[in-house]
Formats: sequence, C-alpha cells, structure tokens
Amino acid sequence: MQSSKEDIRGFLHLCAKYAEDSLTRKRRRGDSEAEISSWENYLKFTQHTISEINQGKLDHWMKHLSSDDEWRPSPTPPPTSSPTTSTTTSISNQDTDKSIAQTMVELKELEFMPRKFLIDGLIGPRPLAIASTKSNAGLNNLAGITSVCVVSNQPPLLTISLSQYLDGRPRDTLTNLRENGKVTLHILPPTQEMAEITDVVSKPLPRDVSEWDSLTLSPVESPSGECWPPLLPKSVAAFECQVIEILDLPKDGVAKLCVLEIERVIAAEKIIDMAKSGSSIATLCQHRTLRIGPSPESWNYLCDIF
Repeated sequence: MQSSKEDIRGFLHLCAKYAEDSLTRKRRRGDSEAEISSWENYLKFTQHTISEINQGKLDHWMKHLSSDDEWRPSPTPPPTSSPTTSTTTSISNQDTDKSIAQTMVELKELEFMPRKFLIDGLIGPRPLAIASTKSNAGLNNLAGITSVCVVSNQPPLLTISLSQYLDGRPRDTLTNLRENGKVTLHILPPTQEMAEITDVVSKPLPRDVSEWDSLTLSPVESPSGECWPPLLPKSVAAFECQVIEILDLPKDGVAKLCVLEIERVIAAEKIIDMAKSGSSIATLCQHRTLRIGPSPESWNYLCDIF
C-alpha cells in the first residue's frame, strides 16, 4: 500500500502544480471569473486530498484501488467500535468490589479521524485561546489555538502546537513566530459571539490577508508597545509571550511544538484579583472535536498540592 500511496501523492502534487500554473496563465489572460473559480476549486480540492493522504485519513481507501472493486468511499469515518487489537480485561474496584469491563485500544491501528475523535473526546475540555501575532511586514494575524499547556511556573512557560494548512504551507502564526518570536494568547469569555469569532479566525487565508479584516472588532494596541501584536477586545485576559524554542515533533509529526515564556498578563484588575485569589473564571473551551463552549464547573475540590 505504501508504494501506491506515494505514487498517488506524487501524482496529486503534479496536478496541484499544474493547476497553480494554469491559474497564473488564466489570470494574466483575463479569463472569465467562472473559469478561474472552477480551477481554484479544483486546486483546493486537490490540496485537501493531499493533506488527508498525509494525515492518514484515506489509508482505508488504498485497499480498494482496483477498477473492478465495487466499494464506494463514504464521508463517514470507518467504524471504530471493534478495533482488531482491542482486548477486554477486568479491573477490580476496591470500593464496590465489582468488576469493571475495560477495553484497550491500540492507537496505531486507528486511522486519523477515529483516533482524533477518541483523543479529543477523552482529553478535555481543553482551554481555547486566540493567538495574535504580527509579521515583520506589519500584517496582523489571528488564529484559534486548542493546544495551550502550562509546562512550568518557574520560569513561567507554556507550549502550543502549530501545524500546517491543507496545502502544506506553515500556519501564519508559526511563520510570524519564527520572524520575531512574539505572540499574545487571548483567554476567551464563554459567549456565542466569541465562539463564532474563533471559528472565523481559524479558517485559512492567504499570507497577505489579515483575519482582522473579517471581524467587526478592531485591534487594540498593546500597552507594551507597537512591537507587540495587538490585543483582541472582549477577551478575559491576554498572555504576552516570547518564543524560547521551536521543536520538531518525533515520529515525523507535522506540527511544531513552540515553547513560550510568559512575559506579562493583561486583564482587568478584577480578573487579576480573582485569579490570584484562586477564584474560578469562566472561559471558552474545546469540548470534543469541533465543539467549543463554556468551561463546566458543577463542583470543585481543594487539593493540598498539585
């Protein structure tokens, strides 16, 4: 299958290159908008297909490449309820003295989407942030981030994971971080408006187009100066961070792991006081794949140390 997969990927790359060159010629000639639009759609679809092959989403298609195979692809991910490597064991619950059935799933046997749904469904809710960066050319960028993780309090360090667009281009946030190392992570209120804003700014745009142009909110200059990215109004808080290191992921992971040092926090005095006193602050989170909403807190338990 690997040989077929590489051949298909190489062929699609050639198709994408041809479509890009064709679009250049058609725009130069002044061809009709309908003709140009059809080629743009073809290019986007081809790039999307390449991305799905790279991520392993279409691996199960590779078993059906024969022209006389009657199997038809479906947009629904293949079933994952009975992975071939799953086993069932019994674990004794000492409190109730009852046996609890446990299913063990080998993730390497799952394809991309079933694996993503499984991980996102269990490791969550996760904090959702909007990252604000600025290119060296002065263009402001916004992007939704769901991989924010506190890895150290002394020094104050965060990590975020930044992948690439469907066409293989690095995310603008990553490109800007490589240029000047500055990013502002906005913690968001749990409102429908902010959920919609997150959805808007997370869609891929050309490098020379700013996500701010799609919003009714206007950027606010940081009190730290023009060298820092602008602030997003209505945010709960903003973390101004400097990149310490950008790391490759092992096992040919596409994303880059960015280690950030928090230089300062910008928020209303009330929010600062609440956070420092240990009070809970409602924020927007990712709940399972493609779902965002308020951080739930029906109860809490005070630990001695964590």
